[in-house]
Amino acid sequence: MQPSEDFDPTCSDGTAPAAGERRNTRIAGGQPYYVLGVLCAVYGLNFLDRQVLNILIDPIEAAFHTSDTEMGLLAGFGFALFYLLFGIPIARWADRGSRRVILTLGLSLWSLMTALSGMAQGFWQLAAARVGVAVGETAGTPISHSLISDYFPRTTRARAIGIFESSVYIGVLLGYAVGGWVSQEYGWRAAFFVAGIPGMCVALVVYFTVREPERGAADSQLTDCSHSSLRECMRFMLGQRALLLVVTGVVLNAFANFGFATWTPSFLQRVHQMDQAQIGLWLGIINGTAGVLGTLLGGFVVSRVPAHGERWHMLWPALVTVGASPALIGFLLAPSDLLSLSCYWIANLFLGFHLGPCFAMVQSLSKVRMRSLASALTNLLCSLIGTGLAPALIGMTDDLLRPRYGIVSVRYSLLLATLAPLLAAVSFWCASWFVRGDLAHTEIAGKPVGAISFPPGSSAKAAQEL
Repeated sequence: MQPSEDFDPTCSDGTAPAAGERRNTRIAGGQPYYVLGVLCAVYGLNFLDRQVLNILIDPIEAAFHTSDTEMGLLAGFGFALFYLLFGIPIARWADRGSRRVILTLGLSLWSLMTALSGMAQGFWQLAAARVGVAVGETAGTPISHSLISDYFPRTTRARAIGIFESSVYIGVLLGYAVGGWVSQEYGWRAAFFVAGIPGMCVALVVYFTVREPERGAADSQLTDCSHSSLRECMRFMLGQRALLLVVTGVVLNAFANFGFATWTPSFLQRVHQMDQAQIGLWLGIINGTAGVLGTLLGGFVVSRVPAHGERWHMLWPALVTVGASPALIGFLLAPSDLLSLSCYWIANLFLGFHLGPCFAMVQSLSKVRMRSLASALTNLLCSLIGTGLAPALIGMTDDLLRPRYGIVSVRYSLLLATLAPLLAAVSFWCASWFVRGDLAHTEIAGKPVGAISFPPGSSAKAAQEL
């Protein structure tokens, strides 16, 4: 990757950067936005391939004679388990190797295994194919976040990651709409084929057109690009109180997001008697409008916060997220289809707002060669608690409540997930108190000691650790 024309490889005093450090080599022109567009396509396919299973739960249960508990484990915990096993090693590889190549391999793998899901002849064959999807998708988000952070500076990073995260809802829209229609017209197996094949083509686009940027290219200060051991990375991140609280809030929202994403199709079918085509259409509209709008608003609103207003990067998500809990309760308890879906639209608007600001903050609070790892750990926890625990816990609760409430028991089991956004909002509010000091700590940790000047309000902890 060639640096921009105004790149100066020397420090402000005329000396060359020390080993492991790099000056700003920010990339000019339209390349950052092209790469962002490609990464959005990759992320949309990520969630298309992941979420298409959710709308196919009932026909798969009928074909393989499985229970809600088994499908909840397949959609959630089984996926999260292999994300746990492969997520950290692949992220460490990405922090040291070619992110473009690793992303190409991951996208190819998860797309192929999605298509092969349509050939499963039993529950365990389907589970094996979904393992392959999980392993491939561990490369997606961490590498994309790391690349975006090297293409976009901190001032526009929340907006860029907000645009990137909005493609989640495009993928969910396609998963519900395409999966629902194809399943109804041609069967659930065909839905997996249609979901998996496009990713193999996009993998070629990634490999041949996405250029690998310099590490830390978009950071304004002299940047520490040296390698750190896993132990050093973990020690640094555990010392960032804002980072821990931001991740906690993201994980709590993931519990609500993935819990509802998995069981909402079954809720609408069992409680409101909708067919698969109707469910796919309505959920596609809701995710494609409310989800995208909420995520874009989060990124654009926070990007307009003045440079000295770091607290508002977390206060805005806190203020908006708190409204998701009553909206989700309204969705579950509303007596009519229209009122229920209207509440779900509002909930998705609120639940998407935090994604851009929070994932951008995770990147900004991490040193350059820890960024894929930081994103991977965040997504790992989201997978364990959101993708893993939430669908399985809701499925098991549904089986327990079924003798008492019958087929509508899913309405009451989903109430478990409605408290999570409220707790997430509290976590974001607490994080806002530590953001300024921990950002200063990250910047100080990336500079040679002789170049450090301590800005007003910077963390005393940072000075003591040097």
